[in-house]
Amino acid sequence: MKNKKIAETMGFVLLLILITVQAIYFGFQKKGYHVDEMFSYGLANSNYMPFMHMGDDGSYDVADFMQEYGTGNNPIELFRNLGRGVVDFSKAHFRFQNMEMYDAYRTAAETSKDTKTTTWLTGQYFKDYLTVEEGTRFNLPSVYYNQRGDVHPPFYYMLLNAVSSIFAGRFSKWFGFAVNYIVLMITLILLYRMVKNHLGNYCTAMMAVGIYGFSSGFLTTMVFFRMYATLTMWTVAMCYFHLYLQKHDFVMTKKKRSALTALIFFGFYTQYFYVIYAGTMMLSVIGYLIGKKRGKEIWSYARCYLRAAIIGVAVWPFAIKHIFFGYQGSSVRASLTGGNVLQKLGRMLNEFAICCFGGSKVLMYVIIALGITCYVVSLIRNRKKKKPVIMRYVITFLPAMVYFVLISLSVSIMVERYVMNVMPFAALFTALLLGHLGRQLPKIGKTAYAMLPTGALALGIAVWTCGLVHRPEYLDVDYQENIEIPEHTVCVYVMPDGYWGEFHKDALVLSKCEKVAVIYESNLEYLTNYTYESGQTVMVYMSPFINQKQTLETVRRNMGIENLRETEFQLDMSYYQRRMYQE
Repeated sequence: MKNKKIAETMGFVLLLILITVQAIYFGFQKKGYHVDEMFSYGLANSNYMPFMHMGDDGSYDVADFMQEYGTGNNPIELFRNLGRGVVDFSKAHFRFQNMEMYDAYRTAAETSKDTKTTTWLTGQYFKDYLTVEEGTRFNLPSVYYNQRGDVHPPFYYMLLNAVSSIFAGRFSKWFGFAVNYIVLMITLILLYRMVKNHLGNYCTAMMAVGIYGFSSGFLTTMVFFRMYATLTMWTVAMCYFHLYLQKHDFVMTKKKRSALTALIFFGFYTQYFYVIYAGTMMLSVIGYLIGKKRGKEIWSYARCYLRAAIIGVAVWPFAIKHIFFGYQGSSVRASLTGGNVLQKLGRMLNEFAICCFGGSKVLMYVIIALGITCYVVSLIRNRKKKKPVIMRYVITFLPAMVYFVLISLSVSIMVERYVMNVMPFAALFTALLLGHLGRQLPKIGKTAYAMLPTGALALGIAVWTCGLVHRPEYLDVDYQENIEIPEHTVCVYVMPDGYWGEFHKDALVLSKCEKVAVIYESNLEYLTNYTYESGQTVMVYMSPFINQKQTLETVRRNMGIENLRETEFQLDMSYYQRRMYQE
């Protein structure tokens, strides 16, 4: 028995090592960053500056506006402003875009003097935004402050800040990778234990971990430096804990209540969408307990959610602003009432199939149909048994399904990141199906041999869905790491009017420049105040959303570089133009 346990542990560790090897391989393959990934580093590491601002005299019109209408300097001001927001929101018929506050914010953002430069900025300015400065290591109050002005809670950013603080002054993709790797390894361990202890056996657990750990969806989650990997960990942990509760008939103790409260709080403190998953889980359990007429357990269980909500609002009151008055919250409400239900679900299912089923919708639908059929047949065969198998599978899959549907209907952009945290359940569903089929096979000698065909099938699915066959996303978004900037380069970064934060996407590139000018298309006349020195390389970086030919002519004329020779022209993946000029 002891030898068997050791062998199983060694097999699982070997599987984790193989998954790690593939993950690190794609970590080396990552050469570019989505704009949200640059915001992750900036929000986590900049010193009390959620977004970069260009004012020469330190003024910040947009920040002043946010302070007045959104946050406040203390809880009293916060809740006073939130109360005023509720009144204004009702007057606008509950449409954020109709509020005077929204128009005022857009005006402030587009006309604020901090959204354009009038003198050169140093490349160090952009580096300081992305990295932890010496003397500000582990500055969690700064992370807390920065997230007030963003639309997400701060837990993930605190983790990223902690890793970055170890290497102050440096930027590396491996900082974000390290955070994701740690939480996803914990996720795989939880998934393994969840299946082995509550849903199946060792073979089924290994199949679940292997199918998920090698999948393109797992790797995409790993190499995308946002909070979704951490959210995945809390989601799987929530399911695991509830299966544990179900095994003990939902009898709550002080330790269990504390653990459940912590799971709810930290999930909420990572991503607001977690509320959908946790809320569905709560309703499922309370519905079950009502059916069993167990009022005492209902209150003991439900008060964990109430306590987590109170702690959550007390620790992070800005959630009220973000959810009810922020642009993301408004976007979610608009999408939920926007119709096209089947179209939205279909598009998100396509994204899900790419990440979890090797891009094959046929495979996805076949596995779903077979799984449901096997489950129904099993229920019919075992209807006289008293084992509470129904509730076990309700806990495992219903919250994930409801989450997937509601998120598909809520988000304005159909991308896989929003459903990354329920991808482990696709692998789990597949593994349980294969395990069930394996048990129906005639036994050949020992039980272990009967699982060989299904094990081979699981291996085939893992190979078909792995990153080596279906390359994960977010590896080479714009190849920022591959952009070589000559020494003594000055950069003119031209943005379309109103896109005040667009340059954040290229902060890593701009940090390599000696000097930078960030300027709107309509303010190119300011360039007459900029001069370059002999021996410097002038780089013109232009957005694809502007008239690039006319803009280039104006930049060259106003900068006085018409007679310089063009040494290089690059058109990157998002159609940004980079042109280099030298004497």
